[in-house]
Amino acid sequence: MTYVLVSLVGDDVTQQADVFARQVGELRSPLRAFHEPSPAHEVVAAANDAVRKAVVVGHNGCHDGSPSLRAHAGGGQWADGEKLGEIFQHSRVYAYACETMGSRGEPDVEALGNLACRAGVAAFAGHAVFVDIGWQQSLASAYRERVTEAVSQMIFAFLDGENDADQLRLIARGSFNLFFAGIPLDIGAGLEAFQLPIAIDLAVEHLFVASR
Repeated sequence: MTYVLVSLVGDDVTQQADVFARQVGELRSPLRAFHEPSPAHEVVAAANDAVRKAVVVGHNGCHDGSPSLRAHAGGGQWADGEKLGEIFQHSRVYAYACETMGSRGEPDVEALGNLACRAGVAAFAGHAVFVDIGWQQSLASAYRERVTEAVSQMIFAFLDGENDADQLRLIARGSFNLFFAGIPLDIGAGLEAFQLPIAIDLAVEHLFVASR
């Protein structure tokens, strides 16, 4: 399985999110990767036509009344729901961005992911909360890698065809074995080891999947 990776790099937040995007790309190589504020729609669409699977990382402009993916929180949009439907026609798309499927933990039929599906995306996975990337800054490198691996397994399972959001979250939480019989595997790991499940929960919180 391969896919297209689009990381809309612009402000400090999306630069930090791009670190995550690059780590995902290292775990499973994309057919084509775009790390820029506004890659040409037709170029992304042409790359996606060969695989019909994509991961997009960026901001969602829903807070200013314009659900769309973009590189800067207050900047111009890269693609709204209609444009996503054109670029990723008949494709599976995971978005690492805030509130692409709703808000405050509740799905919304007018959220970006649902708009994209109505415009032609086959299945869209996203979150109904602010996506918290704080774990990337608060955990040591080795533990960040563990969280990235767990979340990536969830993303890859979706791209491979899993549409059950509950199952996808279980995949993320179960992709590593931190404890055995209630005892930490690494007694010397310290507090950060105990923060791993919390960090994973923040990264996969309130995931929803829309499909046609």
